[in-house]
Amino acid sequence: MKQKKLLDRIIKFLIFAILIIYALSMTLLLLWGFITSLKSDIDFTIMGNRILLPSTEWSKNELLFFNYRLFFESVKELPPLRTFFYTGNRLVSHETNVTFLAMVINTVLYAGGGAVLSTMASCIVGYLVAKFKFRFSKFVYGFALTIMIIPVVGSYPSMLAVLRTLGVYDTYFTHVLQKFTFGGMYFFVFVAFFEGMSDAYFEAAEIDGASQMKIFTHIAIPLAIKIISTVMLIHFVSYWNDYSSPMIYTPTLPTLATGISLVINEYIVLADIPSQCAACMTLAIPILLIFIFFNDKLMGNISMGGIKE
Repeated sequence: MKQKKLLDRIIKFLIFAILIIYALSMTLLLLWGFITSLKSDIDFTIMGNRILLPSTEWSKNELLFFNYRLFFESVKELPPLRTFFYTGNRLVSHETNVTFLAMVINTVLYAGGGAVLSTMASCIVGYLVAKFKFRFSKFVYGFALTIMIIPVVGSYPSMLAVLRTLGVYDTYFTHVLQKFTFGGMYFFVFVAFFEGMSDAYFEAAEIDGASQMKIFTHIAIPLAIKIISTVMLIHFVSYWNDYSSPMIYTPTLPTLATGISLVINEYIVLADIPSQCAACMTLAIPILLIFIFFNDKLMGNISMGGIKE
C-alpha cells in the first residue's frame, strides 16, 4: 500500500510539473513578445538585446509604443483588396477598402458566430447520440470519428468550387455557416458529458409532460452551461487567431489575423521583429483580457450536482 501511494504521488507530481512547465512556456512566450514589441530594431538586432528589457538609450521611442502606432498606421494604408473568380462561365470580381474597424468587425463576426455555431452543433448532436441509443447514433459516432482522422485540406478545392458555383463565395454568412458542424474532439466531449448525466432528470420531465425539445433547452443545456461556455471560449480563441481560412474563403473581408499576415508577409510593411511582435500582441491582448475576466466562470469545476441513483 505504501509503494502504491508513493507511486501515485510521484505520478501526480510529474503531471503537475509538466503542467507548470507548459504554463510557464506559454506565459513567458507572451511576456517575451510584449517586451520585444517595445524595443527598437537597433536595440533588438544590432545591439543584440533579444531577452532583456528594452534599453532606454536605444529603445526610448519604442517605449512610447512606437511599434504599435506603426502597425495601426500600416493597416490604415493598406490598398483595396480584390479577388477574381468564375461562377460557371462568368467572371466575378469583389473589391473592398480595408480599415482597422472593418477588420475588427469581421473578426468578431467570424470568431463569435463561428464559436456559437460550432459549439451548439457539437452539443446538439452529442446530446442526441448520448441519450437516444439506436443504430444510427452509432453510425453518427463512427462518422464523426472517421472525418476527424481524414485530413481536411483535401476538401478545400471542392468547397471553393461549390461556393463559387452557388454564388456565395467571399461572403461571411456562408463562411460562418461552414462552422455549423459536429465533427471534432468537442463532439466526443459532449457525448461523454451527457452520457454521465443522470437519466432521472429527463425521466422526471417526461412524466410531467415535457417535450424532448423542452427537456433539451430547459434541463440539458442549463446543466451543461459551464462546459458549453468553455468549449465556446476555446473555439472563439481558435477562430480569433485563424488567418488561413478567411484568406481562402473571404479574401476581401479580412480579419485582424489576416490583416497582420498581409502587412508582414505580402506588403512587407513591418519588416523587423519588434514591429511584428507588436502586431501579434495587438491580436493577443483581447484574448488575454477574456481569460483574465472570465477565467473563474468558464474554467471552473464542471461537476454537476443532482440526483443520486
